[in-house]
Amino acid sequence: MTKRRDLSERALGALLLAPAAALLLIIVVYPIATLFWNSLHSVDNANPAAGETFVALANYARAFDDERFWHSAPMREALGDPEFTVDDGTLVVAEVFRVVED
Repeated sequence: MTKRRDLSERALGALLLAPAAALLLIIVVYPIATLFWNSLHSVDNANPAAGETFVALANYARAFDDERFWHSAPMREALGDPEFTVDDGTLVVAEVFRVVED
């Protein structure tokens, strides 16, 4: 006669949770991790056969230095003033680190 070994509640819970956890890793975590890893590389779209070069955080620095990023509607909304924009008609000009008024 063979002895039947019962699973503890903890082991049974882990066994039942494993497929859901694996699916979550495959569907959610892997694409986000891949997206982040790819954002650390540069690809020449004109010549994709040249491969990817590792640029670390240079892509993020370039994005944050871009004027279009800071003047976009979502960023203005996040900063709390959706109507604000800096253009030639703005009366206050920041010069070096001082504010100069007209």
